[in-house]
Amino acid sequence: MQQASSAAQAVLARKDAPTGVSLVMFMQQLGGALFVSIGQNVFTNELVDGLKHVSGIQPSEVVKIGATELINVVDPTSIKAVISPYNGTLDKVFTVSLALACVSIVGAASMEWKNIKPKPGQNGGPSGPSGLGKDDTDKGQAKGVDAEKGDASGKK
Repeated sequence: MQQASSAAQAVLARKDAPTGVSLVMFMQQLGGALFVSIGQNVFTNELVDGLKHVSGIQPSEVVKIGATELINVVDPTSIKAVISPYNGTLDKVFTVSLALACVSIVGAASMEWKNIKPKPGQNGGPSGPSGLGKDDTDKGQAKGVDAEKGDASGKK
């Protein structure tokens, strides 16, 4: 989630960045909410279609009881006939999610490539040895560490 926000901030103008980040967050939340429902719909419809051919089984009852109670409710002689369509249904749900993940690559690939690492000497960027700032290396000391002795006492 953080990468998309960082990318929006990097490529948009300063005045457009809040709007861009808000849109990214909104679309991430909407996509998650919407596609959980779509996945559930695919699962239910495919499971009902797959169980229509199994004799002595009500597909709507299998959907209601869920996977954990399946073994306790379904007759042991019919369990393999129920599990096979159940697994096939899960395959289809994962196929839908894989297809949507592949489609999302289009949006990521069409985004401008920009280096967001700070340049040496800028705020937060390493410019000297051990990531010390330029001013610290010029003085020979960094935050109380004696550069000659290597101790934190600050005494020479």
